[in-house]
Amino acid sequence: MDFSVLGALEARRDAAMLELGPPMRRALLIRLLLEDGRPVQVERLCEDLWNGVPPAGAVASVHAHVSRLRRLLEPERRRRGEAKILVSEPPGYALRVSPESLDTVRFERGVAASRRALAEGRPERAHDDVVAALALWRGPALADVADYGFAAPEVARLEEAKVAAEELRVAALVGRGEYERAVTAAEQLTERHPLREAAWASLLRALYRSGRAADALQRYDKVRGLLAEDLGLEPGPELRDLQVAILRHDTSILGTRPPLGASATAAQLLGGGTAVSGASALTATASMTKSGTAVSGCPPTRSAADRVAVADSVMVGRGEEMARLRRVLDTARGGRAAWAIISGEAGIGKTRLAQELACMAEDSGFTVAWGRCVEDGDAPPFWPVSQLLRGLGFVGGSSRHDAGPLASLVASVRGERREAGAEAGAGHERFALFDETAGWLAAQVGTRPTLCVIDDLQWADADTLALMTFLARHLHDAPLAMVGTTRDSSAAHYPDFLTTSVRRGGTCIALRALTVRDVQALLPDADEETDTAARLHARTGGNPFYLTELLRLPPKRRLGDGAQLPLSIADALGRRLGRLDPAVRDLVDTAAVMGERLDTELLAHVLGIPLDELSLLVDRAVADGVMAWVCSPGEAGAYAFTHALVRETTLDALPQPRRQRLHAAVARSLQTLCGRHPGETAHHLVAAAPLVPNEEIVDATLEAGRWFAERASYEEAVRWLRHAADAAGSCPHRRSEALCELGIALIRTGRQAEGTDCIVDALDLGLMGTDSDASLEFLVRSADAVTVTHGLWPLLPAGTESLRRLIIPAWSRSWNASTRRPRRSEPGCSTSSPRRCTTRPPRARRGLAPRA
Repeated sequence: MDFSVLGALEARRDAAMLELGPPMRRALLIRLLLEDGRPVQVERLCEDLWNGVPPAGAVASVHAHVSRLRRLLEPERRRRGEAKILVSEPPGYALRVSPESLDTVRFERGVAASRRALAEGRPERAHDDVVAALALWRGPALADVADYGFAAPEVARLEEAKVAAEELRVAALVGRGEYERAVTAAEQLTERHPLREAAWASLLRALYRSGRAADALQRYDKVRGLLAEDLGLEPGPELRDLQVAILRHDTSILGTRPPLGASATAAQLLGGGTAVSGASALTATASMTKSGTAVSGCPPTRSAADRVAVADSVMVGRGEEMARLRRVLDTARGGRAAWAIISGEAGIGKTRLAQELACMAEDSGFTVAWGRCVEDGDAPPFWPVSQLLRGLGFVGGSSRHDAGPLASLVASVRGERREAGAEAGAGHERFALFDETAGWLAAQVGTRPTLCVIDDLQWADADTLALMTFLARHLHDAPLAMVGTTRDSSAAHYPDFLTTSVRRGGTCIALRALTVRDVQALLPDADEETDTAARLHARTGGNPFYLTELLRLPPKRRLGDGAQLPLSIADALGRRLGRLDPAVRDLVDTAAVMGERLDTELLAHVLGIPLDELSLLVDRAVADGVMAWVCSPGEAGAYAFTHALVRETTLDALPQPRRQRLHAAVARSLQTLCGRHPGETAHHLVAAAPLVPNEEIVDATLEAGRWFAERASYEEAVRWLRHAADAAGSCPHRRSEALCELGIALIRTGRQAEGTDCIVDALDLGLMGTDSDASLEFLVRSADAVTVTHGLWPLLPAGTESLRRLIIPAWSRSWNASTRRPRRSEPGCSTSSPRRCTTRPPRARRGLAPRA
């Protein structure tokens, strides 16, 4: 048995979900689960379950619910046999289950294991453990008993444990060197818990370790203001110590950024030449060391040849790109400047590829320096260039003459040349500044080959791009390789720089998604079915980052009905969707409700816009990276979401009422347009409930079920006819009609017993009254369906006398009512009316029918 209370209560036996019954029974089960096997007095149960005001029959009600729960939890127990799970024990009842069967225990043990791993210097394991623990949460703790007094202390304890686990996840991300993800997670924590100092401390550490000390100090000022305004308090000792440590760059408190290979994954990657697969093959991270921000890609104990071989084996699907980047290094080694631009969507592996190149370059004797552009736009001009200069050993002083001709550039970065700012951007002043930079850089490089990497060029400021363009035009005879990564490779974003670098022989590398074969190579189990790789590829679009995050989940949570959307993916895609124009977001929301591929005619009809206007919106969605043109072999091309995760994130972000309204709008458009599949309309009407009338849902699902049944697709017919029977609800005629057709479809699939039960229920409902022509018509068709029209009489299983006894009265009653004659003792007739009713079973099988 497994019990889940981190969300709505769920109970499973051998992976099968149990139907726990009404709310009071569920509350009783939770109350007993909270006691960890200790007995609870019946009087205490009555007090807790009725919030201190139990009615007169409360004790009897508790006993009844206990009896039902026993039958549910131990179906094999004989009547009045001794219970082994829900036991009677003075002075009341106790639930005897293993602690591991409760998800709260598994959650807390996972968090404890993560803390131990982090304390032991294993951030990779710590992250995996805490993410797996957090994945157990499906909603608010003890959601079924949120309004009960007995649950309040446990709810508060579990919610506190969850927040602490999220803080632990931030610490594990920092330990792995994934600073941006750590910052994102910590920002979300502080938004949800603005007065929690531990969350702010996590954010300050993550910001500092990501190189954003100024942002960290701004966040300190923000939390200090919040605490003062809301509570009248100053920040506690931990936050104050962190502020002082940031001001002093005290790495004994804040820690340092680990080099590539410091994580557990990278250690496995570089140890003993062992082949790496699964998520670990994608997650080795690189960062800058303190010594001049040169990337220290691999430990010195391994030879360069070994390290290059390992790097090649890990970069699955990137062999051709690495070969082209090696040629860039070869050019620089030969004394000529070389340029390369690596482009691709977010998460495609641009930075990862640049890190591998940096590792290879350092092994070959290159000096390596990094610069990164920032997204928020608050960075000063030339920010990434200033990072490069520091990495190459240049440190500006307070005077322009302290450290050579580039002091002016660093001074402008620091804001010390505000008075001359306008002049520096004009004419010869700007040219002279750039020329000094190029000359100093050539002199500094000298004869030693150098690799400079600028990450995230899509966020570069105009000054940086202008300087880069100048260097591409004028810096030729120097052993320098300049590599940039960007999400946007179009010349529209930085026309001069891109055009100049390409004209000077630069290399443009557009990273594509991994193939199914690449995904297969990354799966942890090399023998895993190719179908798994294909399904993972379809869900992620072959994006390495998304694959990494999915592979961190347990196998059952990656695909299928139990698939989860990792928080990291939801965060990344949520930010991308949040930047969309409102009109494009409306299109994306509507398209997500409709399916993976865009039906342009239907989409235009739902949005109420002409096709040419829709085309413009789709173009913008493609430019924003949420849609793409897909053309599979043998199929017509169509626009679709770039991968299934984009659609999943969009649907998850839609409030339920808006999603239902969109489904209803799509259904209305499908009913208006000609030649549409009845299954489509039925799907959207069912999803739109309760915003559409039940009668409309019944009509649509019946039509869909009949459509599939006519084409011998009985499994699909069963699915839709079940929907029809459920939607018919309290309308006996419509429900009996749906049940009869469902029974026929079930028998056609070989499930005779289940189909027979459905037809029995249908005839029972039909025989309740024949006041309407519709009821008479149904009875005639039911009897005909079972025996003649569908030839089901010989398929009925032995022992179904209940059905056989109902068929004869159905014939008799329908015949007598339709002809206004007294009921005959022996049914069976032929009439000249337009409808022929043949009531007798065929002669060869007449003996199967009971006597009337």
